[in-house]
Amino acid sequence: MKRIKEVREEATALFTTGKYKEARIKFLDCMAQVKAFDFSNNTIESKMSMNLSLIAFKLGETDEALTLVNRAVELNGSYLKALLHRAQVHKAKEMFDEAVRDFEVRNRNN
Repeated sequence: MKRIKEVREEATALFTTGKYKEARIKFLDCMAQVKAFDFSNNTIESKMSMNLSLIAFKLGETDEALTLVNRAVELNGSYLKALLHRAQVHKAKEMFDEAVRDFEVRNRNN
């Protein structure tokens, strides 16, 4: 678990400095390490999916961003940050009804 934390911190630092492609590689490595432990941890996997969605969105890959954020919400339906991000992705994809629905769910649970 210590190695997972280190890789996640490296990925976060890369993301913060705008090195999105490098951050994606690190987050994918982190996700692989989590899965290699052969335990189901929805919180960690949800956060990794969310982070990967943010990266895809920053890179203009809205379809991939939506797939990943949907996974994050599927794993943790009360993940408010993911609901807000999904609303933003829906808005960017001009899926306005879905965006409004996500904003409403997020606001109800906030």
